[in-house]
Amino acid sequence: MEGLLDANLRGLSNTLRQPPADVQTWLFGRGQALLIAETANLLMLRPPRGTAGQAEWMERATELREAAVRLAQSAAAQNYVRSRTGLAEVAIACNRCHQRFQVNVKVNPFVEP
Repeated sequence: MEGLLDANLRGLSNTLRQPPADVQTWLFGRGQALLIAETANLLMLRPPRGTAGQAEWMERATELREAAVRLAQSAAAQNYVRSRTGLAEVAIACNRCHQRFQVNVKVNPFVEP
């Protein structure tokens, strides 16, 4: 998660600290959001072992993917307010899963690491 999802979340956080100045920055942010959505697809391929939690794992991964797709759409529309809200929604999806599966990591996209 650190190498793919976290890197893109941090990148989007930096990109959305202020409204992007040009189309290329918006496109790059959209790409980062789509990589987060694809990471959610990868999570779906690796549910926890055994049957306990698998259904919720899929729900949480789907929630992440949908939030990331909405963020990508907001970035494509160059909607700054909606993009920042979308990034917060991605973080909420991450944190909900982390809480359920006892991952001791809190995602906050607008705070420096």
